[in-house]
Amino acid sequence: MNKALLTLALFGAALTFTSCEKDDQTTDTPSTKTYPTTYEFTRNGESSVSYGGQIDRLNQLNEIGTVLNSVNTPGGTIDAAAVKAMYANEGASWTGSYDASKNLKGKTATAADVTFFEGLIDDMATVSASGNTASEGTAGLILKDGSTTSGYLVDANGVEYRQIFLKRLMGSVFFNQAIENYLGVDILADDNITVAEGKNYTGMERHYDEAFGYLGIAPNLTNNDLDAKDKSKGI
Repeated sequence: MNKALLTLALFGAALTFTSCEKDDQTTDTPSTKTYPTTYEFTRNGESSVSYGGQIDRLNQLNEIGTVLNSVNTPGGTIDAAAVKAMYANEGASWTGSYDASKNLKGKTATAADVTFFEGLIDDMATVSASGNTASEGTAGLILKDGSTTSGYLVDANGVEYRQIFLKRLMGSVFFNQAIENYLGVDILADDNITVAEGKNYTGMERHYDEAFGYLGIAPNLTNNDLDAKDKSKGI
């Protein structure tokens, strides 16, 4: 009984001490912080940031997405060879202008992924040309509610081809390159002191910026820019 009373007394004392301790604490007033309106990273008066290849690939994917959207209309088809040429940037017809050495295919994570994407392009071309109306177990076009001109080209399981192609390619190229390569294997071995020969950045700066470039954020974005489109484009 005495042990129980002692334990209870100690417990009460602990609560009292804790309560008093909390009462004695003061709440700090958050400091007022000033943020820059623009962000610049320079060395010797020139920008040290470069990720043109990332911008090219983001815009290439955007153009491919526009072409693939044609399968989502009645009678709309795609030329599989033409889309594959865009994927590899070999003899492709672009509306934009891109470095001939920059392409999505060469940065795709694995050979198996390349096979998957090219097979998906073939499937889209075949199904769109079939003129099938989608139904359970049958790939084809399903129209949006109330529309006669717009819908979705889906596989036999009802999965939209275009969305699978674009979003999986984002993972296989953009995410994989940024996380697994640039911020993974590459940056661990980088020199962040010596400026690369003929360049204005160190190896570590370069790989960090290339990873950042795949986010698709405008390089000249400012805090005062409220245009949502500017905040999501790499151009």
